[in-house]
Amino acid sequence: MGILEMFEETSVKGKLENETHFRELLNTFFRKYGRFTLSPEIKNASYAHQFYSLKNFLQGNYPVYYYSLFEEMDSHGYNMRFELIDAAKVIGRKENRILKSQLFDYLKRSPIISEITKDATSFHVQSNCFNEIIFESIFDYLRKYPQALYWIENYIIEQYCHNISWELAKSLDNANLITALIPSYFTKEYYHSYVEHEGHIIDAANNTVYDRDVYEYLFQPKELSNTPGDIIEEKYREVISSDLFNSLRDKNLPQALVLGLKGQYEVRR
Repeated sequence: MGILEMFEETSVKGKLENETHFRELLNTFFRKYGRFTLSPEIKNASYAHQFYSLKNFLQGNYPVYYYSLFEEMDSHGYNMRFELIDAAKVIGRKENRILKSQLFDYLKRSPIISEITKDATSFHVQSNCFNEIIFESIFDYLRKYPQALYWIENYIIEQYCHNISWELAKSLDNANLITALIPSYFTKEYYHSYVEHEGHIIDAANNTVYDRDVYEYLFQPKELSNTPGDIIEEKYREVISSDLFNSLRDKNLPQALVLGLKGQYEVRR
């Protein structure tokens, strides 16, 4: 299997399979409980986006149906770790990183989350199903690294994990750029990049910073590449100049993802 075929099998096929699961979950829910009014833009969006829009709508307005949706999520094999990941992502946003009891109360409506607290430096999310999750907001963590904070405050970071992690790895001393496969919502895995820095994992796309052991427990990554930030450009040039990557040169893939694909290909070969 070539590198392009490997990438498409992991990324494209994985997205299609998860979309199918979201579609089936939504169809089952609507058959049982009726349809809720969603805006035309949402109705035309992906099934994943429709699901999250519906879940947020029910969480804020119809708790009874919200818990019914959770029953369907569980029966369809939804990866409930995303309840913790998504809660941390919301808390870590710049506008939310200061203690707000109303936000915590809203997030605690999730059946997966039992308590949320904050100490001097960190947030704590407790669950009856999983270990306690402790993390910092990325904005708090990077305040002492203005050269790295610049990228967080001036560029889109959500859904651009490969690009922003690349810049952070170059901006921080003693940082490593990591690209890994992460278990997805239902089946398959997706490519994700983040930065290791002094024992911490900086997950910019999720607005959060974890100790490495907490991150590995929550996200369950399979590392494909782990490259010191001061040589990532050199390593990228080596990879992209290889004949193996001819099929990817016109794909305009993020540089961090290309390093990960090299690592994945070498494991599979």
